[in-house]
Amino acid sequence: MALRDSLCGIVCCLAVFVAARDVSAVVLLHDQFFEDGILAGKTPMPGPGAAWNPGSATGVNAVTVVNGEAVLIQTDAGVNGEDIANVFADQSATATTYARFDFRLPAAENATVATDPDVTGEGVFFVTLRGTSASTSQRARVGVLGPAGSGDFRLAINADNSNIGAGGIWPSDLAFDTTYRAVISFDASLAESKLWIDPVDETSASVSHTGASTSIGTIINRIILRQADDYAGKQFVDNVVVATTFAEALNGGVTGNGDFNGDGFVDAADYVVWRKNDGSQDGYNEWLANFGSVAGSGSVAVAGVPEPASALLLMVSVGLLSGMRRVVRT
Repeated sequence: MALRDSLCGIVCCLAVFVAARDVSAVVLLHDQFFEDGILAGKTPMPGPGAAWNPGSATGVNAVTVVNGEAVLIQTDAGVNGEDIANVFADQSATATTYARFDFRLPAAENATVATDPDVTGEGVFFVTLRGTSASTSQRARVGVLGPAGSGDFRLAINADNSNIGAGGIWPSDLAFDTTYRAVISFDASLAESKLWIDPVDETSASVSHTGASTSIGTIINRIILRQADDYAGKQFVDNVVVATTFAEALNGGVTGNGDFNGDGFVDAADYVVWRKNDGSQDGYNEWLANFGSVAGSGSVAVAGVPEPASALLLMVSVGLLSGMRRVVRT
């Protein structure tokens, strides 16, 4: 009984400690789509993030995760598929919100990209940062255009509700069956959206588009994965991150220094993720060496970092709890 009471006290302290750290996290959403099946209702892993919430056309061609990728099905049959959102805290009317996602277009399912008038003219978007209003607050809308040369397709971004073909267009054609990493942003103070493809950092090549004056001050609070009825095609999307800085969006909060849950801090919560998904000695050494730091900075977190004895207590508590779970299973 005494041991159980002591462990309960330790767990409470651990929860308060982790919660205090998460308040300052700059990663708003991180989902690597670890679990296959219908996406609606699933909580992002490794997190953070709320459960995915289907919007218009709920259940019609429901967005599904297959082999660790979200599959977006575009149709040309006059029926819009399900759009799905992940909602996060309201960003300010002057904030810049960043998102990152990996994507690919399979050749077999996108044969009409070069000829369909909806794609070659207006373009078809499949990811957008958005505010509360579906009709008036779509920003950083990213989608597919027909190729300009000998490639397979182009990518474009638009900062308001107009056609993406009227926005910023990536200057070179892209290829089917190739995975690209896109980073997008919306600066609410300027009504400006940007698009990077396979960037190294924020100074990498980008294209931008500035929306109408009504776009200024748009409060962003969600990211949308969209399915429409403009052409027959598919996009595979993975590794979705939303953050308040470019670096956190690009890296997902994980910079190879022990921040295994991508929340921007190296703390006891990362130990739990390490045990579940990594388990390597190198990973443990990274976590131990950086415990208490802000991910990517090497500096101590603003929320108080425990003294070595307290840190040890936290680690011991996690180990004891893991041991208790193993005993219960046997």
